[in-house]
Amino acid sequence: MYPEIERFLLTVEPDESFISLQKKLSNEIKNKYFSKDLFIEICRWKSTRKITLQNKNSTEKINVVMSQAFNKLHGDKKRIDTLCTLDGVAVPTASAFLTMFDSNRYGVIDLHAWQVLHRMKIVTKKPSGKSLSTRDYITYLNQIRAIATNLNVTPRLVDISLMKENQRIEGRSSSSCA
Repeated sequence: MYPEIERFLLTVEPDESFISLQKKLSNEIKNKYFSKDLFIEICRWKSTRKITLQNKNSTEKINVVMSQAFNKLHGDKKRIDTLCTLDGVAVPTASAFLTMFDSNRYGVIDLHAWQVLHRMKIVTKKPSGKSLSTRDYITYLNQIRAIATNLNVTPRLVDISLMKENQRIEGRSSSSCA
């Protein structure tokens, strides 16, 4: 059903730093304590553009927000919106936290990945992939989950494959994050 995507689909997580951060976050979720250092490290993995704002978050605020976001009772929209209450965290960075939380259910939204889906007419709004909202993320998530199910991979592998394909098309250097 998605032969275009299947052509460039990755089958293994290529980013060792993602795997390392995912393990660290998993440990902090188990311990119910979220360090500011790991928060900043994950934010930097996604993008360094808002690091000054992200540093303004207190450890206490990070703990409250992370505990709420990773509550098993919350759905996708509530989780994203909760993470976006942290200073300097917009939908793309929030999606990185969710993907590290559960890469079998989530993927990182990125303008590169969005642009590929837009060119394929899988998403129809915001061709630039900029200023993506929670609603856009839910749309994106539904699409990459459907693709992942169809191709028997995780949403994370779909998102990183889309990102790398767009970078290839645009002739950009490869980034390890999405």
